[in-house]
Amino acid sequence: MQFEPFLYCGLAAVLILSLAWQPWRDSAPGDSQGWIANAIAWTAGTFLAVHAMKGRLPNFPPTEAEHFWAYAALLCLVPALLEARSWRVSTMLGGTIFAAFAWLASEPLRTSYWEGTEPWLQVGGATAVGALLFLLRPRPAAEWAEGPSYPGALALSTGCGAALLGQSYGGAAHVVGALAFFPAVVACIAMIRPRRCYWPGLAAAWTMGVPGLMVVGVWFAETPWSAALIIALSPQLVRLPLMRNRSRRERAVLHGALVVAAGALALWIGYEPASPYEGY
Repeated sequence: MQFEPFLYCGLAAVLILSLAWQPWRDSAPGDSQGWIANAIAWTAGTFLAVHAMKGRLPNFPPTEAEHFWAYAALLCLVPALLEARSWRVSTMLGGTIFAAFAWLASEPLRTSYWEGTEPWLQVGGATAVGALLFLLRPRPAAEWAEGPSYPGALALSTGCGAALLGQSYGGAAHVVGALAFFPAVVACIAMIRPRRCYWPGLAAAWTMGVPGLMVVGVWFAETPWSAALIIALSPQLVRLPLMRNRSRRERAVLHGALVVAAGALALWIGYEPASPYEGY
């Protein structure tokens, strides 16, 4: 196991997001400063984790599916910055980026392995999932997205996604696992100051970053579609109106437990015991 991606991304997350949100101050800076930091931190973390894992930045022009994924995450910086200001424009732009990523990343499979209608089913299905996830992001006025529940759910689902990819796609698992630090730090800040909305700038980047690499795992490794969908949809569990008479912190703990349970189900679906004849 390589610890460099986790170390670099962890330090970057604490530094960038703490300086942006300044949770130690009673009068926090304007929301826009924190939202922009969320988007920039996730995007920077993507390239930092890839560089730490691979020893170099993704090729440009991209030559592999993971390279297309990294640059799609970079392009998602734009809808992430727009997320709290123009939700509709951000959604349309993010869905378009996901569709372009799915088409370009699948090129080896479309030309050599998929036949008949399978390319359209595979790429169309991936694009539909990406568009759905962009549509399901909370709007800026969503009350249930205030406090630590939503960023905490993103952090836990990222960790579960890394574990799922680790069953079949080890290098990508390290990258996704390192990215879990960014929503985790945002969730910790929201625990300190829970009566605010911290998700803008984070959800669009997450939608490309984690489900996007899940699609790569499904196509090029052995990640099951069903398990990948559970991970991608698990943050939506924070929409459940549970314990409304409790504090935001208490609801975050319950929602986090539900996300972990969904992640455990995905890991069980994706688990494949070793063959007794392996190695012979």
